[in-house]
Amino acid sequence: MWIGLIGAGGLIGLSSSALIGRLSDKIGRSQLLMSNMYIFFHFYIPLQAI
Repeated sequence: MWIGLIGAGGLIGLSSSALIGRLSDKIGRSQLLMSNMYIFFHFYIPLQAI
């Protein structure tokens, strides 16, 4: 089971890196990182309440 999850995670990361790279070329790397930080923050705070 773990081998399948690790393999699937690698494939998802590899395929999404091409999409994220194109997106960072269009809007800029710093804006993409800042938006990622805001999204992470808004999902992280409610998880602390659980």
